[in-house]
Amino acid sequence: MRGLESRLESRAVERAIGSYLFELAALAGEPAKVSFDDPDVVVLIEVIGDTVGYAFLDDRAIHSPLVRPR
Repeated sequence: MRGLESRLESRAVERAIGSYLFELAALAGEPAKVSFDDPDVVVLIEVIGDTVGYAFLDDRAIHSPLVRPR
């Protein structure tokens, strides 16, 4: 989160976003779990100044040779 490094602690932001996504999954009736070994979806978020970009990569995109989420 290069745009907010001096204003926010990135781990706290990651936890807040993760909690929110878990709540949404629970409301949808789908219990969420975290798996770094074999994820179903990867959430990418980047903050630059006042602009936020995000993407959800599904299983097909995650395993594409053109995509390397870290």
